[in-house]
Amino acid sequence: MAATGVLILAAWLVSFTNEGGATGHFHFGQTLEITLVPTGDSYVAVALALAAVGIGGLGIVWGALQGLWERQVNVDELVSIAVIASVLAGEYLSAGLVVFMMIFGQLLEEGTSQRATAALEHLAELQPERARRVDGDAIEEVDVGDLQPGDAVLARPGERLPVDGKVIEGMSAVDETLVTGESLPVQKAPGDRVYAGTLNQEGALTIRTEAVGENAYVGQIGRLLDALEEERAPIVRVADRYAKYFTPAILLIAIGTWLISGNVTSALAVLIIACPCALVLATPTAIVAGVANAARHGILIKGGARFESAGAVDTVALDKTGTLTLGAPVVRRVAPVDGVRAEDLIGLAGAVERYSEHPLGKSLVMYAGKEGIDLPASTDFRAYPGWGVGGMVGEQRVLVGNRSLLEAHDVSGAPPQVEAPAEGSLLLVAVDGRFRGWVQFADTLRPAAAEAVEHLHALGIQSIVMLTGDRQQEAGRLAGAVGIDEWHARLLPEDKVEWVRGARDEGKRVAMAGDGVNDAPALAAADLGIVMGGTGTAVAAETADIALMRGDIGQLPTAVAISRMTLGGIKQNLIFALVWNLAGIALAATGILGPVAAALAHNLGSVAVVVNAARYIAAPTKIPPHDHRQRQAQQTDAVSDPA
Repeated sequence: MAATGVLILAAWLVSFTNEGGATGHFHFGQTLEITLVPTGDSYVAVALALAAVGIGGLGIVWGALQGLWERQVNVDELVSIAVIASVLAGEYLSAGLVVFMMIFGQLLEEGTSQRATAALEHLAELQPERARRVDGDAIEEVDVGDLQPGDAVLARPGERLPVDGKVIEGMSAVDETLVTGESLPVQKAPGDRVYAGTLNQEGALTIRTEAVGENAYVGQIGRLLDALEEERAPIVRVADRYAKYFTPAILLIAIGTWLISGNVTSALAVLIIACPCALVLATPTAIVAGVANAARHGILIKGGARFESAGAVDTVALDKTGTLTLGAPVVRRVAPVDGVRAEDLIGLAGAVERYSEHPLGKSLVMYAGKEGIDLPASTDFRAYPGWGVGGMVGEQRVLVGNRSLLEAHDVSGAPPQVEAPAEGSLLLVAVDGRFRGWVQFADTLRPAAAEAVEHLHALGIQSIVMLTGDRQQEAGRLAGAVGIDEWHARLLPEDKVEWVRGARDEGKRVAMAGDGVNDAPALAAADLGIVMGGTGTAVAAETADIALMRGDIGQLPTAVAISRMTLGGIKQNLIFALVWNLAGIALAATGILGPVAAALAHNLGSVAVVVNAARYIAAPTKIPPHDHRQRQAQQTDAVSDPA
């Protein structure tokens, strides 16, 4: 494509700068005729243009011949006719331009064909290649592929787990966000199940191997992705749908014109005016404009078919963690007891947690800084993997963690209601053996989440659903906060895929938005996959059709609006191109337009298509007005209802 483009540009520059220019004359009679005679250096331009046609057009002609051999009419035959007719009419630059735009359109449509392969490569990167196999007192480092079910494997702090299995020794917090969608680290103890690719944050775990490699959880996701990609029907170019009817009809009209009039010139004029230049340009030019417009808003749309999918969406499924929320815990509530001040509780807990690597501890220290709470010095810091941390603050022994930590140190007084909070996670605080309160953490809703849901409703999206692997209570709270009426929690990746498939089987056009490995299969199964580009994993990004590069859910309605606008531009171009060609064919068949005039007319049609598409590069997106008060009332009701 690059060589073809360079040659065409060179040909145009030579022709434009040629002092001799081109001489010609107009002849008006029964036939409108325009004759242009190349002079001087313009022959160089002709040679360059023909070279571009030869280099770029070979693949198109080959595709046309293959189509004929397989008895299938496709757009390549239309383009081949356009190129040959343009060359016969002396429109060499036009022939080169048709070849260039055709190649460009093909590359634009096929540019994401390797997405599945790239996604699988990123999945493989999540799984360690080496593991520590435990055999009695001996620890041996081996290839993960050499492990067998039943082998004991050691995972140290900061390492990704190499296998699926159950913990047989040790306690730790494991970050499962990329696999299950759980926004906060999950405490693991003997008997708990763990998954390959998840991150061990603190403490050592000995795991009894159950599955490795392709049989592990992440490996199953990879196979599911591969199968879903194979299910996707190949993109059918818009022009191909017309070609099977249009090409034979044009050939019959040209032959009929020749037989009736006996004028070969009129028949050639029919072929030239019927050249599908405008038809070929209609889709890729509008797509380029739409992609450029989306890029201005920080949105990456991967190809023309994605515009059609986005424009037709009537159902949007949203992941929770990392999509509707920021995916990071923040302090939601501080609950001191026995007259302890909240500032003192945070100060004591933060003094110990400042040495911790746990996300809740880091969030607590950040909260103290934002609130201007000074953290006193602490000594004798100790980490209790899977339980919490402890240390000395002055003369006081401070413990911060879960109930197991407090019970192990004979701390009493923690009321039962702090065992299972309605939302988020808790850190219990004890000082000198006495319970002093708790700090509650929860994921944070993205600022634009509620407004994005409103805008999607305003755009006519019939159903907005939240699909998450998180807990029921947390999912319900967040769904109500943003105005989502339907939500499903505790979903595994295959559950999300099943829901998407079920919705599609009902005739819905589904867009799925997510950010993690666990979302990738659902992104592939949906009519349109959307990834949070600023925070999403590489696997989800490769699988998705649209990437919101700023990681802002507020970009989602904009992406839908731009897609619909671009789809409208494509339809306008196609209708105009067809009407223009049909009118030109009628004029050529009746002898009003001669071959060169027909070439000029079909070039004017191409220019009109390009100009119309260019309007969409900087066109503002339009989202219909919506009733904020009604949606806010719904949100208030949802938040006040704990269910």
